[in-house]
Amino acid sequence: PVATYNGMQNSIGVKQKGPSGAPIWSTPTVDAERGLIYLTTGENTSHPTTNTSDAIIAIDLETGKQQWVFQAFANDMWNYACLGKEPGPNCILKEDTQARDFDFGGPAMLIEQEGKELLIAGQKSSDLWALDPDDGSLVWRQRVGNGTALGGNHWGVASDYKRVFLTISDPVSWSSPKSRSGIYTFSFADGEPGWFFELQPDCDNGRKERIAYCHDRYGFSAAPLSVDGAVIAAGLDGRLFIFDSENGDILFQYDTARDFETVNGIAGKGGAIDSHSIAAGSGMLFIGSGYGLFRQAPGNALLAFKPKKD
Repeated sequence: PVATYNGMQNSIGVKQKGPSGAPIWSTPTVDAERGLIYLTTGENTSHPTTNTSDAIIAIDLETGKQQWVFQAFANDMWNYACLGKEPGPNCILKEDTQARDFDFGGPAMLIEQEGKELLIAGQKSSDLWALDPDDGSLVWRQRVGNGTALGGNHWGVASDYKRVFLTISDPVSWSSPKSRSGIYTFSFADGEPGWFFELQPDCDNGRKERIAYCHDRYGFSAAPLSVDGAVIAAGLDGRLFIFDSENGDILFQYDTARDFETVNGIAGKGGAIDSHSIAAGSGMLFIGSGYGLFRQAPGNALLAFKPKKD
């Protein structure tokens, strides 16, 4: 629908328009067999809210028509004016406004195992959703923690086809004093919980000086990666972890929040690991370390790791 004046004005007298749509933060997923493309969306930024916010949407590849919508969280009107304890002028909250900023930050994954297909996505509410790709109906759901505007599952999940790996990044704040940051596994078939690893902050050995707010921001925000029987996750405090996919044993751990000598001679500095900064290829693992937004530790390091030979 076209945005029109919605009869509201902010606290400094500016008339408001809506609906303002819902942002798409992730790469769409193409389902060639069904002829569909799946989108995940974020919150509305003004009233009226729509049923396509905080949602998973299936669109016909040929016609562009909407086939089905699964809305995970309704009436979530949020914008940057809603940040903090005192809302700014453009944060207009009606009685039913949720104002939680519970985006889907990562894509919906289409996964098949033994003839069964599921569409799986993580949300900043800390929910993990598994849908039937034919009609968007709910197959199973799990939740870890309460989620926050900068937390829950931030940038996506991973899978080895037997299980789904849900990373959680809940910064400790006035609104969320208890963090469930870590990695949690669930059975692909029915969502049954498996092993998990709950993170604790590490501010020792000079890390407090290198990582601002290391007691508050240490969760797994970056999208995890499943490869070769391992799952790789990395934290806002610069720590890299490689877990055994079967049992959660830590196979490798490394602190990237440090200075590096680089191959191109530019002074290298690691920091927070966030967004889509974990990749693998040519038998190597690549990590981007340094992400200065949201009071996190900046940096400029691209690190390459190679498995040790037996």
